[in-house]
Amino acid sequence: MEIHLIRHTKVVVPDSICFGKTDVELRAEWENDFKEIVLDKEYDAIYSSPLKRCSQLSTYFFCDDFIKDRRIGEFTFGDWEMQPWDEIPPEQIDPWYIDFVTVTPPNGENLLSLQDRVMEFMEEIQIKHENDKILIVTHSGVIRLILQYVLEFPIENMFRIQPQHGKKMLISKEFGLWKWTGMNV
Repeated sequence: MEIHLIRHTKVVVPDSICFGKTDVELRAEWENDFKEIVLDKEYDAIYSSPLKRCSQLSTYFFCDDFIKDRRIGEFTFGDWEMQPWDEIPPEQIDPWYIDFVTVTPPNGENLLSLQDRVMEFMEEIQIKHENDKILIVTHSGVIRLILQYVLEFPIENMFRIQPQHGKKMLISKEFGLWKWTGMNV
């Protein structure tokens, strides 16, 4: 099994704004960004987050020949969505900064919830696509958790991995063992 994980290209929302599940637009230069992306010509299956920043990329390259899967959608920040990071009340965000794994933003999800849905997805595609080459068009949080899953490192270290916009992370599974074969290619 070979899996190519690609992060969507840049969006219109500045880094100073908290967003995850909000369905934001790609930046105006999206078509130029897409032209820089290098994908293989053929995949046995293509999965995409249903958020338009991913599905727009999937549609551009593969028309409608891909599967949208909500389990690989981005983290839900709940009430913090689309708020400037520095305007989120300290009594809410400080506990999350201390323990981003188990603390849940108001009306959002915690990292363990995201991990659960991503792992459910990964277990399913391993069964369905045991010997296939798969493309997954998704978000940085999902990519980090997939790599955390296959490389078996502590979840607290996931932010050490920095998936770049429009770049691929490559992993493969052979004889029951996962290996990371490419980063930001």
